[in-house]
Amino acid sequence: MCSITPIDSNPHYTIVHEKDRLDFIPNNFSIFLLWFEDVIVNIAEKQLGNYTGGYWEFAHTSNNAPFMFLKTSDELVTLSSADGCITRQLPTVLAGLAITSQAYQALLFKHRDSISEAHCDLYYHISEEGRRLAEAMEFSKEYFDLTN
Repeated sequence: MCSITPIDSNPHYTIVHEKDRLDFIPNNFSIFLLWFEDVIVNIAEKQLGNYTGGYWEFAHTSNNAPFMFLKTSDELVTLSSADGCITRQLPTVLAGLAITSQAYQALLFKHRDSISEAHCDLYYHISEEGRRLAEAMEFSKEYFDLTN
């Protein structure tokens, strides 16, 4: 894991400082770095309403699991479930946790023969932190609808 210099912090996550951004994906996703970033963008293109690219914040949850979320001036973004049947409004950080969680699921499935136990743990940490943050932000139902 890379060391981070907090620039925006709350009890649930810390945004990675600009000087640490180049190391974030290689340090956290090792040999899967190019694949993981591509999956994040593909999920966003399919499930994040009106997504056409943009700047992604890199962050760590309070339990040090790395995740990404789209930096936008919008307070809420529209996110669809993986099957496209459910659409909900979420704060961008929660949408990012949901998208990152799906990317971890895809990583675990696609690379199940070469995945480490640490990567499995990251999936559970992201899922747990997403639920806690959703509750704290009073978006538990919306987050649950999209992630379960």
